[in-house]
Amino acid sequence: MNTYKHLTLYECEKIMVFHALGKTITQIAQQLYRHKSTISRELRHCYRKLGGICCIISTTTLLPHQP
Repeated sequence: MNTYKHLTLYECEKIMVFHALGKTITQIAQQLYRHKSTISRELRHCYRKLGGICCIISTTTLLPHQP
């Protein structure tokens, strides 16, 4: 049986800070001991929630939002 652990507020904030500093998803995941998909999902969630203030996530680069 798998157990899932939610990201803490601290981890979410760290993801946003590392992202703003230009770190890759892989680098952020390694820093926080989380899987790359967890980081990617959190950044996509941020993008949807904030309506374009964050960046669109691709597998290797972070691109500015373009409608």
